[in-house]
Amino acid sequence: MRYCIARSAAVTRTRMPRAAVWRSPALRHVAMIALIVAPCITSAQDYPDRPIRMIATFDAGGGADAYARRLAAKLSEIFQQQVIVDNRGRANGIVGTETTAKAAPNGYTIMFVTSAHAINAVVRRDLPYDTLKDFAPISLFTTSRFFLLAHPSFAAQSVPELLALARSKPGQINYASTGPGSAMNFAGEMLKVYAKVDIVHIAYKAVPAALTDVLAGAVPLITFQGPTAMALAKAGKLRALAVTSATRSPVWPDVPTIQEGGVPKYIYTSWHALLAPHNTPKPVVARLNQAIMQAVHDRNMAKAFIADGVELRGTTPEELGDFLVGEIAKHQELVREMGGLQID
Repeated sequence: MRYCIARSAAVTRTRMPRAAVWRSPALRHVAMIALIVAPCITSAQDYPDRPIRMIATFDAGGGADAYARRLAAKLSEIFQQQVIVDNRGRANGIVGTETTAKAAPNGYTIMFVTSAHAINAVVRRDLPYDTLKDFAPISLFTTSRFFLLAHPSFAAQSVPELLALARSKPGQINYASTGPGSAMNFAGEMLKVYAKVDIVHIAYKAVPAALTDVLAGAVPLITFQGPTAMALAKAGKLRALAVTSATRSPVWPDVPTIQEGGVPKYIYTSWHALLAPHNTPKPVVARLNQAIMQAVHDRNMAKAFIADGVELRGTTPEELGDFLVGEIAKHQELVREMGGLQID
């Protein structure tokens, strides 16, 4: 950008007659490029000069919503413009994602997505947008683990005991999650596939409903929950059997991984990322990326997320693009091993 501005200044200093510029094909070509590029440079320098809408592809009140609002507050501070969270959680986030795809590509509508963005591309028919082509990646924002939780009275107190129990009672151990097709659901299905056990998915409309039944301990029920549910384990209301990541959580290092429990291939994590509509100018995407990187490296932000057991991440737009391709491929492979999963 500096190079373009410097070149423009140099041309101005020569003060060539305007007619001479337009008579020369080479100079005419350069002038036309300058006319096209100049507005982009100006808009990127001025961006943002009004509030930004951040579409959140989930309902208000959950963990993801809390993370989106923390980021929005920090971006508002960085930009000195309000970043407004607009929750559009219907149809597993498809409504909000379609709204973003159709928004003007000017940087004033961006989108905060969860793992569901990649999952929908695999399990949903006839999406009203292309998951990869219709969006400009900005940055990965967080990654986090799921925890395998059970009521303290549950017969199995570890993953090896759970696997032994499930194999002795096929089809009699249930796991609660949102879904089907949610990240929590895939965490459970991956355990079924890789551990070769017959546990049954009980689908709930929302996380609180799933937790309520597990907390009641009335039936053999386990659940995969995000790190915020670990407060219940700390209070003795649930028992944490394992964590779904490849390594233990630095916040709860006493909880073993599912791999340690005898399922070598098992790794499943969730994430949040920022996208913009396709064709959002690259200088604007770069400015958004710069602001997110600044937020990620803010000490107070990091402290709040670490306390929740969530890792702040910052990537280039290109790295996020590659990450999304990999996430879609991972879930496609899992669906094949499950024998199929299609949601109308």
